[in-house]
Amino acid sequence: MSLLERARKDIARITQNTSEFASPVRLTSPAGVSREVAAITNEVWQGLDPNSGNTINGAVASLAISFDALAKAGLGIPHNDHNPKAKPWLVQLTLADGVAREYKLKESRRDMTLGLIWFVLERYQQ
Repeated sequence: MSLLERARKDIARITQNTSEFASPVRLTSPAGVSREVAAITNEVWQGLDPNSGNTINGAVASLAISFDALAKAGLGIPHNDHNPKAKPWLVQLTLADGVAREYKLKESRRDMTLGLIWFVLERYQQ
């Protein structure tokens, strides 16, 4: 097994292991297909705008998930759709405070070499 193959397997194992780093999340495609998968989740508060340096208050949420987890769930690979009228990919997750939250996919960044996708999320309200 090459080092690259080993790295791909490690990414899949780490991002799907809910007894270590991963958490269960519910992904819902624009077509309404909903599945529970495991991913590494994150929501942090920022005090500075990284572009302007201005002081702000706001949260940045993201998750990292392996292509393998998406394939097993039959969801395919989400993509950026900048059409404001298009139905978004939705993500439901519960963070350390125990509060369930719903987000929509704002941006996806794919690592096609390692088989990892990073979602930048924003709060979703219907």
